[in-house]
Amino acid sequence: MARRVFSKKDLDAYLAGIEEAKKRDHRVLGQQLDLFSIQELAGPGLIFWHPKGGIIRKEMEDWMREEYLRRGYSLVCTPHVSRRQLFHTSGHEGYYSGQHVRRHGARRRRISPQAHELPRPHPHLQRFAEVVSRSARAVGELGTVYRYERSGVMHGLLRVRGFTQDDAHIFCTPDQIENEIVGCLEFALEVLKDLASTNSRPSSPPGTRTTRRVS
Repeated sequence: MARRVFSKKDLDAYLAGIEEAKKRDHRVLGQQLDLFSIQELAGPGLIFWHPKGGIIRKEMEDWMREEYLRRGYSLVCTPHVSRRQLFHTSGHEGYYSGQHVRRHGARRRRISPQAHELPRPHPHLQRFAEVVSRSARAVGELGTVYRYERSGVMHGLLRVRGFTQDDAHIFCTPDQIENEIVGCLEFALEVLKDLASTNSRPSSPPGTRTTRRVS
């Protein structure tokens, strides 16, 4: 069995790092700053944004939509639920069956018969592409999606059952793919530079290599 001996200074620094990380836990800060909450009556993994948190979210979404337009994307909005046939056509029914896609009756959830919560990736935009690709090279949407996460893996805002994501789609010919990929990577790096922060997990134990992560 391999063993390592560390100095008391290294151990103290490591333990101090763990305590600092606890102070920066977004679940704690979310309550202290009155940003968001999870209401058990509504269900686990579903986020309720409070007024202060709503302003932060609005600023982030406004920034993203402005970037869409600046980069030549057209803005679209698609439904949260749909008929089951769409999921058969898109292939989501078989691939996500029992994991992300859930069927709900009209009485229980008060939505259309045979309606489905929207999983990821977005089947509506895939189908919608047949229409919008005639007039737009790329479409951008901040799409709200739902998936069934088991209770043991949900964690604050990081693992949830309902979330909103960048759901942009690009329609291009094979000879345009390379340039479009470069554009997507540049877009992603711009998002990380402006919106992402370093992960607040505690630093690695003394004597181990550390890598910087973004959350």
